[in-house]
Amino acid sequence: MVKYIKMRKRNLLFIFIISLLVFIALLFIEPIIIYLAKIRLEKILPNSSVKIGDCKLKLFSRLNLSDIEISKLLDYEVKIDSLNIFYNLASIFNKKLLKVSLDGGYININLPQKNMFVIPNTTSTSPNKSFLFLDFIELRCIETNLSFSDCKIKGKISTILSLKDINQLFKFLDLNIDDGEIGNFKIEYGNINISEDSLGLFKLNKLKYNNLVLRNIYGNIRLGQREVYLPYFSAELFGGHLSGNIGFLYENKPIYYFEFKFDNIDTSRVVKALKLMDKVWVKGRVDGKLIFKLEDDNLNVINGYFSAVEPGGNLTIKDKRLLEKLPGVSSKQIDLLVESFKDYSYNRGVVKLGLQDNDLLLEINLDGDKGKRNLNINFHDFNRAILSFKDLIIQGGKK
Repeated sequence: MVKYIKMRKRNLLFIFIISLLVFIALLFIEPIIIYLAKIRLEKILPNSSVKIGDCKLKLFSRLNLSDIEISKLLDYEVKIDSLNIFYNLASIFNKKLLKVSLDGGYININLPQKNMFVIPNTTSTSPNKSFLFLDFIELRCIETNLSFSDCKIKGKISTILSLKDINQLFKFLDLNIDDGEIGNFKIEYGNINISEDSLGLFKLNKLKYNNLVLRNIYGNIRLGQREVYLPYFSAELFGGHLSGNIGFLYENKPIYYFEFKFDNIDTSRVVKALKLMDKVWVKGRVDGKLIFKLEDDNLNVINGYFSAVEPGGNLTIKDKRLLEKLPGVSSKQIDLLVESFKDYSYNRGVVKLGLQDNDLLLEINLDGDKGKRNLNINFHDFNRAILSFKDLIIQGGKK
């Protein structure tokens, strides 16, 4: 009996010591985790200041870090209200986290010398690349203020990013844009919402390029690591309607594809927006289609067809230099053409565009009370001009 009592006391003492050690470990493990996490983040982001406010650990289920602040001089400033790392014994054994979630806070990045749209070479993560890896990372209600050489975006984002297959980068995306710039395009409020299959919807209140303004834009969108595709979009333009599809694909070289359909476009607004009122005056409305394809540094396809909407319109050429590119036309004939296009009213009109080698061929056929007017204009080396335009609007080059 005495031996049993002594053994029981020893067992109770052992249990007490173990419990005390576990309590002490739990008491100090959270500060240790904060310290290790801070060291790890500073290693990943050199020359950065890292602060972590608090840590809560639930064994074999979740690690929570809160009030995280990361900054590097003027380059970036990150504040995350709550970071949750989900795991279990099986995931630790397989060196794989269940999920990482960032909730609330903001991300401010100011890197005007960097390009945001850099396409990485890697296509998936693997356990050989890191001790712990994951398939998805989640961001919820993160305020964003991004400034790069090619774009600026201010808004709020919630997303689930796929690190398993970045060819389908977004498992989910809800991006609200207060304002932004992509190249020389300016965006006034918009939203992109993408579901698990990388397909979604987008809408923009206004998209502006100099005096070119599109309003009430909406359509479908698909985003991938090497692809941005708008299968359909619709917008208000120059008092009429613009629709079509746009694609960007990057494999070994970038490919851009544009297909536009124009309905009831006010030509006087076009002339005014392009600041051509001192050169030409056009009144009337047109319908039309325009297709062109840029592959690497070559304009491979361009086809266009525009026709006047009844009852026609009016055309006046003010600057004869617009006609100097006409082949085989003397200066005297140009003066006569300018005279013939003074207050010329047309009932029917057709404009055709096509590409021959590097030259853009423009064919204009008009018919009115003063007779027919047929012009064929050849814009030499048009490829170079359109590539300069591509640099301005797509790559963010400045004038």
